[in-house]
Amino acid sequence: MSKLKTKLAAENARAIKWKSKYRTLKERYERLKLKWTQLKETSALQKAPHAPLEIGPDSKAFVSHCYRELLGREASPDELDHAEGFAAILDSGLWTREQVMWAIIQSQEFKARHQQMEFVPAGHFYSAVPSATDRFRAMAKKISAPSPIDLQPCSQARLLHSFLP
Repeated sequence: MSKLKTKLAAENARAIKWKSKYRTLKERYERLKLKWTQLKETSALQKAPHAPLEIGPDSKAFVSHCYRELLGREASPDELDHAEGFAAILDSGLWTREQVMWAIIQSQEFKARHQQMEFVPAGHFYSAVPSATDRFRAMAKKISAPSPIDLQPCSQARLLHSFLP
C-alpha cells in the first residue's frame, strides 16, 4: 500500500510541476501575443530592428520569406500574385501562417531538395553515394563478358545436402 501512495505522490508532484510549466508558458505566450498585437497596430513591426522573423504582417512578405528559407529560392511574382496562391489564402483567412509553412514543407519541391541531405556531398570519401561523374563513367564503360568460372554445381549440391542433417 505504501508503494502505491509513494507512486501517487510522485505522479502528483510531476503533475504540479507540469502545470506550473504550462502556466509559465501560457503567460509568456500571452505577453508575446499582446506585444505582437501592439506592434502590428502601430506598424512598428516593419520598422523594428529585431521584429519577429523580420517579415511584418504582409502575407506576400511572409510567403517570400518561407520560399527563401524553406525552398532556398525567391518566390516568383506569379506565385505571389496568384489568385489561389499562399498569399491569397492567408489574406482570405482560410489558412494560418503555420498551415502555409506546413504546405510548403510537404511539397514535392521541398522533399526533392532535402531528399539527399547527407553530411557530405555525393562523391566525397565519406559519402555512400558516388558522384554523378563516377556514375556516368561506370555506366559508359563497356562490360566485357565474364571469364568462364567453373562453379562445380554437383559439388555445391553435395555440400548443401551434407548440411541438411
